[in-house]
Amino acid sequence: MKLYRAYLAIVACSVLTIHPVIADTTPLSVAERSYTEELLECASYYDISSEAISAMNAPQMQAVASRLVESSAEAKRLAAEYLPAQQLDAELASAKQAQIMQLKNSQNLGGLMAKYKDSCKQLLADPKQRLEYWQMVNF
Repeated sequence: MKLYRAYLAIVACSVLTIHPVIADTTPLSVAERSYTEELLECASYYDISSEAISAMNAPQMQAVASRLVESSAEAKRLAAEYLPAQQLDAELASAKQAQIMQLKNSQNLGGLMAKYKDSCKQLLADPKQRLEYWQMVNF
């Protein structure tokens, strides 16, 4: 029944991607897929931001860079509950590339911050609630 609901959700949403598989070969639900994509986007945002802040060589900002590194690690840890390591790495690299392309013509992180700062903070503050949101939306 779960597989049938997932299939209907895929057709209804016109999702044209192949769903990844958890390490135990259980297909991800649409909700889990959306949740892991969001986690990886946040991990990428935190990685890019921490690297940019570290490159500024501003000692007063190093604490911020460290917090961003910790947030990235937490987002990756949560995503790893659903994705095998190799797939997680590949999808994270893809998310980073997409975000770097958004920055291409920008001199600062303002665009990424506007898009991800608050939503990623909320996601990591209560990841279970966010997964439940995706489950409700994709029921």
